[in-house]
Amino acid sequence: MNPVNWKKIALIVLAAFVLLQLKHVWILVNEESYDLINDAYDYVWALPQGLRFALLSAFFLMLFMAVFRILMKPKGGDDKWTK
Repeated sequence: MNPVNWKKIALIVLAAFVLLQLKHVWILVNEESYDLINDAYDYVWALPQGLRFALLSAFFLMLFMAVFRILMKPKGGDDKWTK
């Protein structure tokens, strides 16, 4: 007899609930997304130019490193070329 994996069951129930409430969630996202993007842009633009450059550069560097790590992750298979 297999034990019950409650984490998977909770995730399935949560996903089903979100799918049932998708219309309400979509309306909320549409109402709030413009305000969030506008406020974030205003906040970054109000910073001094050097700090703004440093924050945006760090963000794009972290994004580049995340993509690089995903692309360089070994995909599996045999090890005939590594030995």
